[in-house]
Amino acid sequence: MAKLKVITDNKILWKNMKPAEEGAFDIMVALSNKDKLLDATDVMILPHILSDIYSKYFFTIDSKMLYNQVIMDMDKFLNDDGKRHITLKILETFYSKPP
Repeated sequence: MAKLKVITDNKILWKNMKPAEEGAFDIMVALSNKDKLLDATDVMILPHILSDIYSKYFFTIDSKMLYNQVIMDMDKFLNDDGKRHITLKILETFYSKPP
């Protein structure tokens, strides 16, 4: 895998950042259009998870993402469309029960 260096506006250097999967940009646009409560960081992180066909868990304490119907609908749409093979579970801890 090619190495990618990204330097953000606040001068943070991200080394060995994994490039987005195919379709991640479309997911980012759809999420940002459908849910205005998700901030820029959320809509940049979620497409990486949702575009990975085998990602199963996403752990966060961010209440905007824990029980978010837009994210769950996007996951269902991607599963129904054959672009994901596992339903994503968004949890606070490994021992949390999904909603």
